[in-house]
Amino acid sequence: MCGIAGFIDNKLDYDYENVLKNMVISLNHRGPDSQNYWKSYDQKILIGHSRLSIRDLSKRSNQPITSDDYRYVLSYNGEIYNTEDLKIFLKKNFSYSFSDNNVSDTIILLKLIELNGLEKSLILLDGMFAFFLLDQKKKEAFLVRDNFGQKPLYFIMKNNFFCFASELKALRKHPKIDFRLNKYSINHFLNYSYISAPNTIYEDVFQLEPGSYLKLSYAELSYFDERKDFRKQHILNYKKWWSPKKENFLIKKKKDNSEEYSNLLFSSMEQFMQSDVSVGTFLSGGIDSALVTSICSKISKRKISTFTVGFNVKNYDETNIAKNVSNILSTNHHEVFLSDKDILETVESIAHVYDEPFADSSQIPTMFLAKFAKKKITVALTGDGGDEIFGGYNRYIYLPKLIKLLKFLRKPILKSLIKIYLNFPKMITQAINLVAENEKISQVEDKLIKLLKVLENSQNNSDIYFETLKTNNTNYFKNIDLNQLTNFELNNQLDLMYLDKINYLPNDILCKVDRATMHSSLESRAPFLSSKIVNFAETLSKDDLFKNNLGKNINRKVLSNFIPEKIFQVPKKGFGVPLNQWLKGPLRHWADYLFYDHSFSEDYNINNKHINDIWLKFKKDSKGNEKLIWNILILKAWDLRWNARS
Repeated sequence: MCGIAGFIDNKLDYDYENVLKNMVISLNHRGPDSQNYWKSYDQKILIGHSRLSIRDLSKRSNQPITSDDYRYVLSYNGEIYNTEDLKIFLKKNFSYSFSDNNVSDTIILLKLIELNGLEKSLILLDGMFAFFLLDQKKKEAFLVRDNFGQKPLYFIMKNNFFCFASELKALRKHPKIDFRLNKYSINHFLNYSYISAPNTIYEDVFQLEPGSYLKLSYAELSYFDERKDFRKQHILNYKKWWSPKKENFLIKKKKDNSEEYSNLLFSSMEQFMQSDVSVGTFLSGGIDSALVTSICSKISKRKISTFTVGFNVKNYDETNIAKNVSNILSTNHHEVFLSDKDILETVESIAHVYDEPFADSSQIPTMFLAKFAKKKITVALTGDGGDEIFGGYNRYIYLPKLIKLLKFLRKPILKSLIKIYLNFPKMITQAINLVAENEKISQVEDKLIKLLKVLENSQNNSDIYFETLKTNNTNYFKNIDLNQLTNFELNNQLDLMYLDKINYLPNDILCKVDRATMHSSLESRAPFLSSKIVNFAETLSKDDLFKNNLGKNINRKVLSNFIPEKIFQVPKKGFGVPLNQWLKGPLRHWADYLFYDHSFSEDYNINNKHINDIWLKFKKDSKGNEKLIWNILILKAWDLRWNARS
């Protein structure tokens, strides 16, 4: 993993070399092993790179890197897993062979683009990446991002000026960029806890969308008009080179696909484990991380190191399951529990780590686990993407049922049900807890409150999906939809999975993991997002995915070859945290300070007295508002750290 940054500027009336250096230094956590720079002969194009050495640790793989004829310049962040396949492709189609078999994926990628062209090369790549490519012959520059957006890439364009970086903190080092708050993004964040690409917290600063590339004819940069949509400028070519398939359940189950899938996992995992540094896995209490760890344990010649983070709150802690899995697989297991001090210290760094408001509260254990694991390993394999690719979320089971229920429940009935719950919350919760305990359902009260709010605020099928994703179901703030998805028609589980692949997965899950791990200079890899596995999953039938009100049926089948099936025959708990208890415990004084000593400016269009009242009410044992409060706190902490008004 690495950090990339650079700019194209036709009017360099400042200390541009020092600016680039400061941009790259700000990305040192993404690549602490070396920092290097490149500039064009006319000194109007400057490119920087901060490297985390994973494969081919020698200096020859330092970046930015140029092609043999100096036509192309590449600054690349990522990991290409199918490098051996690409070597074969280059030899077969271009009679080109590398003199050294241990050559890095960076060198292979550049040679592939040089001989095969960019667009034809992208569809051959199996990996995660974000890179800047310069074609000096055609005077063109490219920004490229991987299919699911595992690696971040930000940019800004103004008249005669173009700037890009892996993180916003690098862009902030450039004196030409004037940062202004994007009010749409603020609203989006308060509702969904994240900001969806291409938008960012700032006006005119964009995030390249997953599976996209942007081509810039930089000789014509002076013709760019920042008042228009950047995707419609005549000097730009903005193109989606990949997107997930949107299918219906038309595939009929003809055979047991689990053996084919198991073989594919083994071959893919061998590629994902390639590294010249130490490799381990994040092992939670879930199916996906257990499956990744199981196969890695079979492939590896030495004991795999596994890492788990735990909570001192029973309903949220899954360390016992992880420990059982570790014992069965005989891994070198490392377990750590979050103390009150750890929670507070981690929270106080969130605004710096995530650059813009981001409030998936599982970021806390993810950040802490990454810091803990980095002491032992440099690469961590995770189970991320398994839920979206193989149907693991509970919403894939119950949302289709809610869609049917919504047809029969009118608004007055819903309001009556909510009123009954609000008048007798303890009695109803106690009764449901008894049922939930027998059925092994966790966090039942939180789920009940959310269910009632989802039904109350939904008018149609699509509403149910978006209301489920919202962390703010209270209507305190203006509700907005994800603009590119508002007209999408929901019919079945595959529609839900498709929406998650293009929205929730890149903008929440992958953002959370990338920033958390790279802050500790730890590379995370997600095997379930391998192109081969994704393509295979798109050929599966409904029976391969869903059975007995549980998702990921095929993953369960394969895992049962390594781990007793009974361990995972429970509904998905998710990587949640006891946020309510934390806000009233170790984070209470931190929250008090932000609510009462740091007020939003008028730029935010937020009533400070109103949100302070929400906090006061919550501290008096109000239920169900902790996620809304968390969003507000994260926004306040971000504003305090980055001072968007200066």
